[in-house]
Amino acid sequence: MRAYGGTEAQPDFWKDKATAIAKATEAAVDPELPFKLVQARATRADAEKSLQKITVRLAEIDRDLAGKAELRKVLDSDANNAHTHVYDAQNPVCKKCGRRMDQAALDFVAERQQEKDDVVGKITSLANDISGLTTEKNNLKYERSSAEQGLKPLEDAVIRLEKALIEQSKRLSEAKGDVAMSTRYAAHLSELQTSAVAIDKLIAEQAGEARKAIDERNASLQTVARLSLLFDAVLRFLIADGASGAVNLDQNELNLRLQMGGERSTAAVDSLKIVAFDIAALLLTIEGRTQLPAFLIHDSPREADLGLSIYNRLFILGEKLESMGSSPLFQYIVTTTTAPPETYRKKPWQRLELHGAPAEKRLFATDF
Repeated sequence: MRAYGGTEAQPDFWKDKATAIAKATEAAVDPELPFKLVQARATRADAEKSLQKITVRLAEIDRDLAGKAELRKVLDSDANNAHTHVYDAQNPVCKKCGRRMDQAALDFVAERQQEKDDVVGKITSLANDISGLTTEKNNLKYERSSAEQGLKPLEDAVIRLEKALIEQSKRLSEAKGDVAMSTRYAAHLSELQTSAVAIDKLIAEQAGEARKAIDERNASLQTVARLSLLFDAVLRFLIADGASGAVNLDQNELNLRLQMGGERSTAAVDSLKIVAFDIAALLLTIEGRTQLPAFLIHDSPREADLGLSIYNRLFILGEKLESMGSSPLFQYIVTTTTAPPETYRKKPWQRLELHGAPAEKRLFATDF
């Protein structure tokens, strides 16, 4: 029987020890650890939001700068046109007569100059906007770089606190589990011991069954070996040309082999092997090695398959087997369509002669 504890006091000892370890583990727990993790996650989230805000603003600035660059191109073109208009207005000469124009022309010059000044003012304002946006963009890039650098330690802190909390919970859970296990162990020690006895008994029974199976297999192998010898002897009697045979147990079936100048396997040889195997099995039964009756019927073995000499020796073999012992040890019936040797066409070997016609010559002497 297996031993699950030396004395009855041992379960209580392990329970007390597990309880002490659990208390020590609980005492070592950092109660602030969950709060620290929440704070670290919140700080990380704020940093991520700030970084996202900077990224969005940079995208907006890039979009505004692109728009203002296009507008600057338009204003530069307008400024060139305004300069031309002012020059023309400052020299008010009629293109038809060549005379200088009057005060109205001077007013026209003033208007063109104002237009030029307006365009120049817009260009100056736009340049200031672009400069301001560029400065803001550069500052935001620096802030983003700093934010990205500051986010990494925050992420590391969150990961470190998460691992610490998991490890702390794991240690506490294991300690409490040990307490529960030791408590159940003490409560079910008797049941465990009973189960151990049952298991040992089952193992012993299985070992006995395994030995029995091995013995039965060895006995089966011995039976197959004896069957192989008898099969070989029958073939050697039926075939007088140095033939030999063997019966092999392959997986879950018997394999019949015939050697005669090499292994043979044809339809005729297969018929011969079956006949020889049947007689070998009959001999094995006579020896008391099977659970079969010593009774064999061969229904019309074909002389064309076996050959006339082998066909005739089949009857001779039957007679020789009949001479074993003081009284017949078996019953062997052969129905024939080819006449047996002359010697066996009479009693006591020939027991019944049948014909296809007339009806009274048939087995049951009638037609159905």
